[in-house]
Amino acid sequence: MIARPERPSSIARPASESAKKKSATAAAARARRERVGRRGAAAAAPVGPSPGPARSVLTRASGRQNRAPKNVADVLRRLWGGPETLIVVSSDLSHYHDYDAARRLDAATADAIERRDWGHLGPNDACRFLPIAGLLIEAARRGLRGQRLSLCNSGDAGGGYDRVVGYGAWIFEEKGAASC
Repeated sequence: MIARPERPSSIARPASESAKKKSATAAAARARRERVGRRGAAAAAPVGPSPGPARSVLTRASGRQNRAPKNVADVLRRLWGGPETLIVVSSDLSHYHDYDAARRLDAATADAIERRDWGHLGPNDACRFLPIAGLLIEAARRGLRGQRLSLCNSGDAGGGYDRVVGYGAWIFEEKGAASC
């Protein structure tokens, strides 16, 4: 029998890559919670370095306690500076329907978005429908109309056609807004 020498307890073993990732993810989540707070209040973090005026990024506008679309719209209203403001709301649309069904469902969701009809959006239309609804409320208040940039699904991107995920992109711009 060969005896293996034990490591002294004062010598730390190197962390595995997965442990390093978990630690980094946990640290990022803690920092996000500190910025956003317990009640889901919005927080802005500087983005930099960049030429030109200072920029901020809203990390999250809908937290656990702030789930009503009108609450999200209120947060957006308070943070919206003017034509220089860029607000990005990100969400998938339909999930795991066949290609044709997803196209029908996503077309109805796109129609609701373009009509700013937030009341007809739900969790089966877009997984992050609450931030979308909040944006639509604020867009209507500001008289902004959405312009569709794209509407497709994972089947269009080379995936299978049996279970697809829908995606869409719209822009709501104020007159005089700077292009990205």
